[in-house]
Amino acid sequence: MTTTKKTIFTVWGLTFLFSSCMTLNDEWVDLGDNYTFHADGKWKSIYPNQSYYPTQIYSQITDYKFDDNFIIAKQKPDKEHYLIFTSSDYSSRYFNYNSYLKDSTSKTFYDETTPFIRQSIKADSSLYKILKSKGITDQNQIDNQEKIKIVLDSVFQADPFYIRLFSSNENYWLIDKDKNIRYGPFTKEEFDNKCRQQNIKLKF
Repeated sequence: MTTTKKTIFTVWGLTFLFSSCMTLNDEWVDLGDNYTFHADGKWKSIYPNQSYYPTQIYSQITDYKFDDNFIIAKQKPDKEHYLIFTSSDYSSRYFNYNSYLKDSTSKTFYDETTPFIRQSIKADSSLYKILKSKGITDQNQIDNQEKIKIVLDSVFQADPFYIRLFSSNENYWLIDKDKNIRYGPFTKEEFDNKCRQQNIKLKF
């Protein structure tokens, strides 16, 4: 497998990861437009099948509804789950950017990727530099995962998004499937206001 093909595989890696971790107790629900609800017994989450869309909602999803255009979800945030899966996401993005540095000048790279994927990989230059400065490599070893978790622990404590997410016992979310945009986390009042603004008829 060429480095470019490895890059493409990793871009879609989360989808294959979920499939490979499948157990008899797993529940998979197609939410339409390449979105999936996955319950593996302990954790319940919603994912886009394209891992570069920042629209995932990790555990615990306690309720959800969807139609042709939108997904609404209630969530009880689980920090352990966010740490595990965001760490895996960071590792994949690091590997993709490292591969991009090697392959970006080749014609094969442009033949085997799309403008969206190329732009998404390029946008990770700052993340790549931060992780590399912490001694993380592209080998995806266990020690790399532990180093990434240390980085993420600092992010969780400083980033307003995560501070807001983990400070509430219950969050509300909205995903626009057509635009691949995630709104939230919201309080119930903020969520109701957003749904009125968007003229969304879905109800829990």
